Formats: sequence, structure tokens, C-alpha cells
Amino acid sequence: MNSNVNANIKNSEALSREEQEKKDMATLKVRIAGMVLGLFFAHAFIALALHYTYMDSHDYFHTSYVALYGTFMSAMIFCWHQGFA
Repeated sequence: MNSNVNANIKNSEALSREEQEKKDMATLKVRIAGMVLGLFFAHAFIALALHYTYMDSHDYFHTSYVALYGTFMSAMIFCWHQGFA
């Protein structure tokens, strides 16, 4: 009887370990997707910032601060996901 109870406890621990591994793998997939998307959008926003940057007749640079903000936020999303993966 006692060995049967111990076997049931070990089976429940094994199931919980398997469930935890599945949960960890799902979390890792989300983190990797977040890193890829963050890096992609950071490059896309910096390309937009470079595209909209120009120099006027007084030799002043003008750029899109919205695109630079998007670059910063995308890079921070990449770094945040990288810290957990």
C-alpha cells in the first residue's frame, strides 16, 4: 500500500515536471519571437529615421523623432526579451 502511494506521488511529480517543461518551452518560444520582432522593428525604425533625415539650407539636420523613439522602444523590447531567454 505504501509503495503504491509513493508511486502515485512520483507520477504526479513527473507530470508536473513535464508540464513545467512544456510551460518553459512555450515561454522560451515567446521570448525568442519577442527578440526577433524587437530586432526587426528596431532596424525598420532606424531605416525610417535615416530615410526621413535631411539637411536644410543652414546645414541643420532634421529627422523623425517618432522613428527614433520607435527604434529605442524596439531595442528595449529586444533587450528585455534577451534578458529572460
